[in-house]
Amino acid sequence: MSLFFKNSLKLASRRRFSSSVARLDAVDDWSTKIKSKTLFSFDTVNPSHIDLLHLSINPKIYPNPSENREPTPGAFLSGATDSPSYKLRWPLGSPIPPAYHLVLFPPRVPEQHLSPDGYDSDFSPPSPFVRRMWAGGEFSFVAERGIRIGERVALSVWVDEVERKIGGRGESVFVWENRVVEDKVGPVFVEKRALVYLKEDMGFKEPRIVAAPKDAEWEETIVPTPVMLFRYSALTFNSHLIHYDSLYTQKVEGYPDRLVHGPLTCTLLLNQLHKLLSETKPSARVLKWSYRALSPLIVGDHVTLCGKRTSEADGKTETYELWAVNKHGGLAMRGRAIVAM
Repeated sequence: MSLFFKNSLKLASRRRFSSSVARLDAVDDWSTKIKSKTLFSFDTVNPSHIDLLHLSINPKIYPNPSENREPTPGAFLSGATDSPSYKLRWPLGSPIPPAYHLVLFPPRVPEQHLSPDGYDSDFSPPSPFVRRMWAGGEFSFVAERGIRIGERVALSVWVDEVERKIGGRGESVFVWENRVVEDKVGPVFVEKRALVYLKEDMGFKEPRIVAAPKDAEWEETIVPTPVMLFRYSALTFNSHLIHYDSLYTQKVEGYPDRLVHGPLTCTLLLNQLHKLLSETKPSARVLKWSYRALSPLIVGDHVTLCGKRTSEADGKTETYELWAVNKHGGLAMRGRAIVAM
């Protein structure tokens, strides 16, 4: 785990709960059991799926549908051509952009086994810690080939760390998921995710504003729309109600409106860096990314995606800092990317 990632998440207090012994025992028993559990999932890196994500977060670069030159249905169905436009954009064997892996391995969980508010609960602690938030993470490519279009891939997921904490919103449980993606050659990608589970009776509390840096070398302001959030939920098979049900989000959890997915913010930041590198340093690729979510982003509010280079190339790598700024000028997410030259 990177020092940046670990230290940033340790900003939360580590004071022990003053809760009942019974509840602590339940969390401890669950923690012991969950650490012996490993889940496996399988997928194929589909160019259509990747193209839909790319279209959802880069809508301005796509042609008007009426101008899109596609093969005729007869040519495609007869096998005379296998090249609809999305396959031309994502040919077999091409690497997918950083963070696009988040649309792979959707949770194949029947509705009756989801949490009451719709998220997959394979590694969720017992009640009352049922309000899930994405706290941060890190990932790295352990093989230069990356994750490639058309490859069959396998995922292993397990938990090796659980922490009970108390912070500005009260008692919580942090769960650290380890994820390894393999292709037919071997491991290609490793990830660690930090998910925080809050108590059911915790209402929304306006987060403290952490001032954002003022020295961005590039920035772009966007407005996450309900359509963008819906599409990302669909692509990732994420049925968590806080991303698409405004009535639930406002009346039950107390937020002003639906929340932007933490992984979507992460993807938008890395997408911005990927576009910059593609234009200026086409051979460069992201090796590692560590990030922390600091405050929620709300649908319909403007978000400014910022970045700067923080170290010169040493012949092999250079470092970039990326951050997302909310409408109040505060940090919503920040991270650090190491790029191979």
